[in-house]
Amino acid sequence: MTGADPGIELETQVRLVVVGVLAAAAIALTPLSSAAQGTSVLSLIPTEGRQLEIGSDATGALSTSDPLSHDDHYLEAWEMRGRAGQSATIEVHSDAFDSRVYVVGPGFADTQFADDGAGGCDARLTMTFLENGTFRVVVSSNSPRETGTYRVRVDERPGPPPAYGCGEANPEALNALPIEGRETLSMGSFQSSRLDALSSTVQNGRPAQAWRLTGTPGQRVSILMTSEDFDTYLYMTGPGLDEVLTDDDGAGNLDSKLDVTLPTSGPFTVVAAALSSGA
Repeated sequence: MTGADPGIELETQVRLVVVGVLAAAAIALTPLSSAAQGTSVLSLIPTEGRQLEIGSDATGALSTSDPLSHDDHYLEAWEMRGRAGQSATIEVHSDAFDSRVYVVGPGFADTQFADDGAGGCDARLTMTFLENGTFRVVVSSNSPRETGTYRVRVDERPGPPPAYGCGEANPEALNALPIEGRETLSMGSFQSSRLDALSSTVQNGRPAQAWRLTGTPGQRVSILMTSEDFDTYLYMTGPGLDEVLTDDDGAGNLDSKLDVTLPTSGPFTVVAAALSSGA
């Protein structure tokens, strides 16, 4: 060390410390633990005052100001207190992205993780605390650099199993789409409309419009959706249908078609949507 400039030495040490912290944050999504400390590197993500309590919910948002994982996923962390033997179910719901949730803390040798399970592409994680302490709940997305608002809910017991999974349509959400004065579809009719940034959305921000359809039980119906601007997607739900009917390219050339025998007179909800959120 003889002849070394103390100022240069100090600057080098500081830079090494900063790089070490950033490297830890950069691998935060990997379910690895620190052998020396017995804690996951997820515990290094700052909570910035965000706290969760069992029996309540809160809202947050993934944004470009949040830390990034090594594979480009934004991360937002919350603190939550737990006691040994206590159970908790954490659900993360978002219309903007496919959610993920991680939990680390005392007593857990491995990172607790869930992707789906809360209906649609929302995450649900049920666990039992093994020790008293403060736990870190980390929200992220399934695809890189996704942003948007979300709601996180914590309960002592899990709710009923979801009626639909990731990639499947939520019939309640489809039926809740506004009709906005559009005519009811009828046999032999032709309707024209437009999807844009002001349209309602379904499943991860895809623009959509809802229409009503009525008929007679046993009637055979074909519904065709075409566009020269984007890849179309059709949904149909209503009384007597066991599940949401969907089609992507049934009419060929990226156009959609549903063929269905009406089980009742309806009314049915027909949703004209785009396959991608940017359409």
